[in-house]
Amino acid sequence: MESAASGAMDRLTRGLSIDDGELAGRHGAIPIRTYQAKNVEPIATLVWAHGGAFAFGGLDQLESHAVGAAIAQANIRVIAVDYHLVPAMKWYGPQQKFPLSGTRFPIPVDDVVDAFRAVLGEARPVLLGGASAGACLCASALRVLKKDGAQLPAAAIFAYGVFHPYLVKPDPELRQRLRSLRGVFAFKQDQVDRFSRNYAGSEAAMHDPMAFPGLAEPEQMPPTLFLDADVDSLRASSTQYALSLSQGGTDVTHTVVSNSVHGFLDRPGHPEFTAGIAAMAAWIKQVAHSVRE
Repeated sequence: MESAASGAMDRLTRGLSIDDGELAGRHGAIPIRTYQAKNVEPIATLVWAHGGAFAFGGLDQLESHAVGAAIAQANIRVIAVDYHLVPAMKWYGPQQKFPLSGTRFPIPVDDVVDAFRAVLGEARPVLLGGASAGACLCASALRVLKKDGAQLPAAAIFAYGVFHPYLVKPDPELRQRLRSLRGVFAFKQDQVDRFSRNYAGSEAAMHDPMAFPGLAEPEQMPPTLFLDADVDSLRASSTQYALSLSQGGTDVTHTVVSNSVHGFLDRPGHPEFTAGIAAMAAWIKQVAHSVRE
């Protein structure tokens, strides 16, 4: 019997053109995978970055592959980006000591910036989005582009993102949700510390708003959709960052997918995946329509 994921992927990839390629980046080639409905002109392009604690995942990860295919079915071209991952870390044992060598911040952010810049110039609107750690990278990329005075995306999508180097204190409603059985597997403070330190690579980067945009002062960015999981300790980080952007003048839409946990976009064939994709696709279509007006 086929799994829910494999059956869903068979359906999601029908009628699509899916092509692997590379983009030139300042740190070397950036692998990408492009998804597009056949024989139809897409209404928009979404540059998408998967999650994985900055150290895991890739183009075959369902949070990349399934999302790319599902969004493309809505007549939206998707370019999934396989940014350079930082070295895998241990979830247990002594914390790593700074400084850390190898691929660290800002290399993954640079990759996202370079990938976005490579697809600019299209007639259709170009959006930038990602999930979990990928959402953080995209938020950082937005700040880099704005600082450089470069063209910004038409809009941004942040799915259950982590925007702070620490676990943000949940509000009473979220705290109650985390006490449920589904909250047992939510991220804990030590885990957030570990992947944040592993990504940052230095003490200075741990306090740098370019690495962790949740540390930045309120600022105006392109229209942004925050798509969060219901039972997810990282929702507090997303909520706080969404409030900061709103205070800075950003047009923010904040949607929480009911009965979902962190990583629901990694589960094609499940109701929370379908709900999340529907929310993203509808919002992108709205953005594309407003750009044409």
